[in-house]
Amino acid sequence: MFPAGSPVDATVANLAPLLGKGDIVIDGGNSFYKDGLRHKELLQKPGVHFLDVGVSGHSVAPACESKDG
Repeated sequence: MFPAGSPVDATVANLAPLLGKGDIVIDGGNSFYKDGLRHKELLQKPGVHFLDVGVSGHSVAPACESKDG
């Protein structure tokens, strides 16, 4: 996973010309919803799918939980 913001923007921009029909891009981070809308527009080729399924807390959430519950 990449941190939200410019790392995701750069990754989507770099992937866009490499994608084709049937490819799926999943943003599983915690990107701002307007960023997801922009990424969808960038990837809107015929047959390319974009899913914005953000996970709150990103990949570090389990490390932040208290051992006391």
